Amino acid sequence: MPMYEYKCNDCSIKFEQFQKSLTSSEKVECPKCRSEKVTKLFSAFAAVGTSGGSYESDYSDSCSAPGGGCCGGGSCSVN
Repeated sequence: MPMYEYKCNDCSIKFEQFQKSLTSSEKVECPKCRSEKVTKLFSAFAAVGTSGGSYESDYSDSCSAPGGGCCGGGSCSVN
């Protein structure tokens, strides 16, 4: 399901809402003031993952690599 970001034209808050599909004609209502006067905002999308595999396998490999280290607790010794 795609998620869109909106701004209420009445109370000016920003909020996100899932839509059933890209062409959905569902009503969008402000969660604060219940106004239907909202504007869809332009949002960039984010891709999660790495180009070489999954995060879990990349993280595990760097922790077990000779001379490597594990990232955790706010510091990282992996170059």
